[in-house]
Amino acid sequence: MILDPYGFAGKPHKLMRQSIIGQWSVCPERVNLDRHHGGGWSEPRIVGTGYHAGLAHLYEHQHADPFPDHDAIAKAIEEAFMAEVALAKEAGCVVTWDKFGSMSMALQGAQLMAKYYVQSHRLPSEHFNVIGVEVPFWYPIGGGEWVAHGTIDLVLEDKRDGTHWLRDHKTAGRPWKKGKESARANVQPGWYLAFWPMLWSSVTGGEAPITRFAFDVMTYDLKFETRVADRNRAQIQRVFDVATEVAVALDDEAHIFVKNTSHFLCDERWCDHWNRCSFGAGFNNDPTPLQIPTRRPA
Repeated sequence: MILDPYGFAGKPHKLMRQSIIGQWSVCPERVNLDRHHGGGWSEPRIVGTGYHAGLAHLYEHQHADPFPDHDAIAKAIEEAFMAEVALAKEAGCVVTWDKFGSMSMALQGAQLMAKYYVQSHRLPSEHFNVIGVEVPFWYPIGGGEWVAHGTIDLVLEDKRDGTHWLRDHKTAGRPWKKGKESARANVQPGWYLAFWPMLWSSVTGGEAPITRFAFDVMTYDLKFETRVADRNRAQIQRVFDVATEVAVALDDEAHIFVKNTSHFLCDERWCDHWNRCSFGAGFNNDPTPLQIPTRRPA
């Protein structure tokens, strides 16, 4: 399923993604550097991409006969994982495998997480219809100057009450902190929930049913939980307000982007631009001595 009622896919447009809006709250300068240099590759990104591919294969083929076995899912994970590794190498990005210890162990970790999900946490087909898997969407905002874009990991219809569920698969090194899914901390649910009714209507011509959002979070040591993240009208509007703020800043060539050094993600482990940001590696390692004037003795 591809949701593109205005034909924006593949055409040059200024795209606004939930990841850009989320990054803005972390550090506006990151958003600025991302658009000029792109993001980097990391072990969590590559592992997450592989895991996503495995679950996508599962839900795309869950009505197949025979049901997709672990070998097929593991193969889908390996293909996506190694494709990301190749892209990182091509871009000259050095990936450090600190979490799992090596590339092969990271691949096995992604495959093991998917296997555990299938065995213990797969959403049963007797209760849910799969509407779409890895569903991309495009929708005009801001008078058409910008286009909202995203990819919904999994869209389900609950057979019991007709509710639509937008699900997002997450991998993490440790269980999520309390409230990480909340409207104050996470813009993704509001962004997707804002557009789904309009997108559904554009495809079907009918009104979308009640729609809900949930994060399905799997840790590297196989702890799993679902965090439901519903949003009200005011919370969805806040996401649009921030998106507008970001778009105005990016359109202004004279805008000065704030460097948020107080956020815990301002760290070489979490910032792709650590070696080019003026508040990154060079901030504490400037070899130039500070010349402090001394006072004359009285």
